[in-house]
Amino acid sequence: MPNQKHIIKSNLNSKIFSLLAIVLTAFSVFSLNINVNAQLGLEPFGINKSDPKETGWFKYTVDPGTTINDFVVISNVGAEDTSVDLRSNDAIITDDGAFTIVSNELENKEVGKWVQLDNNKIDLPAGKGVKIPFKISIPADTKPGEYAGGLSITEIDKGDPSSAPLSVKTRIGNRIYITVKGDINVSSTVKDLAIINPNNENFTDELRKRGFIKPENIVFKFTAENTGDAYTALSGSFKMNLPDGKVINQTFTRNMGPRSGARTFYIESNVPYQVGKTVINFDYTTKPQNELKDSTGVRYNYANDKGSLSYTFDLSDKQLSDFKALSAKPSDIKPTKGNQNNNAASNQPLVTGSAPAAPAAPQVITKEVPADNTVIIYVGIGLGLLLLILIALVAYKLLSDSKKKANKEIK
Repeated sequence: MPNQKHIIKSNLNSKIFSLLAIVLTAFSVFSLNINVNAQLGLEPFGINKSDPKETGWFKYTVDPGTTINDFVVISNVGAEDTSVDLRSNDAIITDDGAFTIVSNELENKEVGKWVQLDNNKIDLPAGKGVKIPFKISIPADTKPGEYAGGLSITEIDKGDPSSAPLSVKTRIGNRIYITVKGDINVSSTVKDLAIINPNNENFTDELRKRGFIKPENIVFKFTAENTGDAYTALSGSFKMNLPDGKVINQTFTRNMGPRSGARTFYIESNVPYQVGKTVINFDYTTKPQNELKDSTGVRYNYANDKGSLSYTFDLSDKQLSDFKALSAKPSDIKPTKGNQNNNAASNQPLVTGSAPAAPAAPQVITKEVPADNTVIIYVGIGLGLLLLILIALVAYKLLSDSKKKANKEIK
């Protein structure tokens, strides 16, 4: 007759393996499938890929009222057929100087609006590329200047999205640069140079918004705006005279787009605040990133393209002590979501005339999850995690009860 203890232990082991199988099955159902569309791309038709100066972008220099007819090649080097959503978008320069195409959900006002596509859904056979025509109609009343946008593609979900694994989509795109001929103004406004003052009534807000402000790091700021019509690079040099006699020199470069409004830039020095007077001087220049020759019909007019600012900051011993005491309480001051250090200058070329050589391969513009899928993803992840927790709790309870029962029966 089989040993009773052996039978009880075998039943217990079977329950354990069954529960483990349930947990693993649930985890596999709710696991995330990260899809970055690495096998898709788009580029201008007919580009010379052997030319080291070829950037692989769409570039046009035209008169107002011109209509441009061109083609984009969308490629699928994967092993399966797929379909993509093709869109045209405006472009912006971010606070840290990077070029990005705006979201599909935002309304286009310039290049993205000028582009006309016959179809948005494009079917792509496996291992092939498709040549798609598009048209750009420049309004006749467009002011001379530089305009930027892009074409972007996002892979279309296959089948029923509610039953498919969750995925993070990658929007892939290519830049469009349009220079409208005529007199193009190159100008900027730079003002309000100041060191972040811990004695100022607004300091608490500054500290809450930006986690890098601390006694060991003098942070200064200024406001700049590209008031011209060309994509420009704002370059400057800072000279900071400290109370202890030391002199700190620092450089700054930031790309700025036209018609994008004023922005405040924060610069870290990584030098501790000191008691006494700190004097900072800032000399700056503004230059177009793509200075075309006059023979192209483009003429640049420079105004307010250079200047100097100065600021003196006096800090008392008590103010510095209070600052250190405040900074020592991180629970009282918490950085808000979405703020970032704007110190690192972007070296990414924005306009192609003086840009370094770049591959013709398509580039990833931005990673995003379409708005209509965001709720599905969050709800799906939440339900999946909740189910796993419930299964784990039930498994723990069953195992505990089984052990107790087995011990009693063995005895």
